Amino acid sequence: MDLTQTEGSNDIEPLEPELWFRALERLSNRIVASDDNDVASMLRHAFHLVQLTPGPLKGVVRCETGESAYEQFLECGAFASAAAALIGSPMCYEVACVLRAGSPVIEAKAWLPGQTGRPAAISGDSLTAALLGAWAACLVGLRRRSLAPEDSTLHQFPHKAPPAPRPKLNGH
Repeated sequence: MDLTQTEGSNDIEPLEPELWFRALERLSNRIVASDDNDVASMLRHAFHLVQLTPGPLKGVVRCETGESAYEQFLECGAFASAAAALIGSPMCYEVACVLRAGSPVIEAKAWLPGQTGRPAAISGDSLTAALLGAWAACLVGLRRRSLAPEDSTLHQFPHKAPPAPRPKLNGH
């Protein structure tokens, strides 16, 4: 099975950034509220959002798996593989199994290189839910960081250096 993206995905017109981020937030909310009954649908929706990534974000949001191979993951029930495939380079992820109230819980984190702060751990009953949630949270966080007001400490200092005093000329 060839997992590389060679199909006509370059022919897909990207969404405007605002529309794309709104669709991503809706998917993220759906993931949080999900009971895993529609995981294949959410994974397919996530893959389509990757295909519709706005131009400026194509360098950081991508899936190396082609559409037919991705669909094969879904048809075979390889949902964790499909979720992991969404986290294409340069995005990184980490997965851990932790005990919470004596029960094992999967936690996943996804982040982009150079991202400030630690990514939040997203918990799930399955590896698929945790990875999909972490992927969506990372991208939703990207938008929130871009809209955040500048750090207030930056406003404590003048934007320009004060002008240097001009030397006085003798006799004039």
